[in-house]
Amino acid sequence: MKTVLFFPSLYPTVTGGMEVYNYHLSKKLLNYDRDNIILITADSSQKNSPNVIKVSERMFFIRRWGLGILSMLVCCLFSSKTRIREWNCVMIPYTSSFDLNAWPILLFQKIFGFKYSIHCHGGGAKIWKHFKLQKKFFDRAFNRAAVSEALRLEYSKRLGYELEYLPPLVEFVTPREDIFVLKKKYGIGHFKKVILYVGSIKPLKAPEVLLMAYNSLNEKIKHDVCLIFAGDGPLRKELELKYASDSVIFLGSVPNSKVCELFTLSDYYCIPSWYEGTSVSLLEAMSKQCCCIGTNVQGINDMIQDNVTGLLFPKDDVVSLSALLAKVLNDNILSKTLGEKALEFYNANYSYTNHISKVLKFIDYK
Repeated sequence: MKTVLFFPSLYPTVTGGMEVYNYHLSKKLLNYDRDNIILITADSSQKNSPNVIKVSERMFFIRRWGLGILSMLVCCLFSSKTRIREWNCVMIPYTSSFDLNAWPILLFQKIFGFKYSIHCHGGGAKIWKHFKLQKKFFDRAFNRAAVSEALRLEYSKRLGYELEYLPPLVEFVTPREDIFVLKKKYGIGHFKKVILYVGSIKPLKAPEVLLMAYNSLNEKIKHDVCLIFAGDGPLRKELELKYASDSVIFLGSVPNSKVCELFTLSDYYCIPSWYEGTSVSLLEAMSKQCCCIGTNVQGINDMIQDNVTGLLFPKDDVVSLSALLAKVLNDNILSKTLGEKALEFYNANYSYTNHISKVLKFIDYK
């Protein structure tokens, strides 16, 4: 019997948090001689492997109305690498835009009798257009979990029963080079302090709030400080033209394998989003002992306890964020203490070894 990771898209083709997490999870689960775990994906970036089955989302030319998922499942019927009747449990990543993608899975589940587990991702939980279909999709699931406490509570309320909390943890690594070598590598060796932003450069992430707050600092404070943006998105070109300078650096998309270098060389991490699930980038910042500053919103204030594991500011409040930046940039002892407490919080609550054990249980791996 096969355990199936049903991941249509993955990093690096798509750079969202869900795709990055599923990329790392699939690599971890497929690399440990577990021959009965297979990956079903439409992502062309995946290397050929006996346990990776590449299928098409476009057998019906479009992916709307659930036809993309139907296409993938029909391809599996004709694949020489897998037999759907041999599937035990299927892990399905879910966002609130899943919508009509549910019906092909329900149809094939009824025909072939496999179990499936739903892992809810996404920064929000849109109102379901087809409530009965979504409710049936969840009701039939073997296990159901969400990546954040806020998302878990929302779906539990909506469905009338409790979901599990299964955060999107990845195994963070430490680069071989020390901080001085890394700073030289990125051309910032002359700066004493580094503020980092990692993520999509789009409205939901509110990157301009950080840029405005940084620019409003007085020149004496900013003298030896640089601000690095790692990521791409619809706002990048506009913000780069408006704010880029010797001390404000836009790196664009950074390979996931290199992001650890940025966290290692950074002193501060800022996450000004309007909303988050469980932010993998914030977890990595905490694991690297960065002084973390974030918006006082769901998904961030679950992880940053104000004045304990970091600092919080009101959503879109440039003045408050600027004041917090000035505070930590002028107080090395406070920054160090907040970084140490962040690391303690990470170690106490986010064990990767325990996470993999929970995932294997979640997908009924035997």
